[in-house]
Amino acid sequence: SSFLSLSLSLSKETRKTPASDDFVRRRRERISSITRQYIEKMVKKIVDICASLVPPISYADCVGYSTLMTNVQIWLGILGALGWFGGQWCAISTMFGLLALVSYEMKSANIMKYLAVSILPLTVCDVIWMSTYAKEASTVRTKWTLACVIFLFFMRVPQFFVWSKMWSTDFGETNDDAFEGQQQQQHVGTQQAYASPGVGVRLDDVQTTETPRDPNVPPPYQPPNEFA
Repeated sequence: SSFLSLSLSLSKETRKTPASDDFVRRRRERISSITRQYIEKMVKKIVDICASLVPPISYADCVGYSTLMTNVQIWLGILGALGWFGGQWCAISTMFGLLALVSYEMKSANIMKYLAVSILPLTVCDVIWMSTYAKEASTVRTKWTLACVIFLFFMRVPQFFVWSKMWSTDFGETNDDAFEGQQQQQHVGTQQAYASPGVGVRLDDVQTTETPRDPNVPPPYQPPNEFA
């Protein structure tokens, strides 16, 4: 029994050595790194799919649309908070909207990525809030707050697509050249499809052929010019 207790104590001591602690720490770091990379790839894939559904627009237009929807979101949150019925959730939406306006001014890609990812859990929380308080909305004040939350929910869907389009362009870093190339390709294709002599073509570049006139046929009649 003494030998068994000694072996158990030695095994416990070996488990607590710095080498084993370093191994556990490195293993945890590796697991967390792999998990973080997997989540980043999954989020990027979702963003790319949503961005592909948005028509080709410039980054400035994306910022304009997103700013408009953000302002609407802020005021919907302010109006919803006036209902005093679960209005804390509307106040939280207002806080996220104000943070979005700050990120536009700072041009911080990290804050914009955080806000883009936050739209998904915010949408889920909207559904949970509506499913919890929809049945209890019986007065004018409670129905007012419920209506604001419903509008907030439908506002997040197009906003996520616009944020995805902004993310796919690295928030304005690679959008200008790609957008100009797409516009030039569309312009050239339109010219090739609809180009005809006299439409988008110089008259000097149009080659005209004259048919020879028969000398036996008299020339067409031309009325006399009174001002000659």
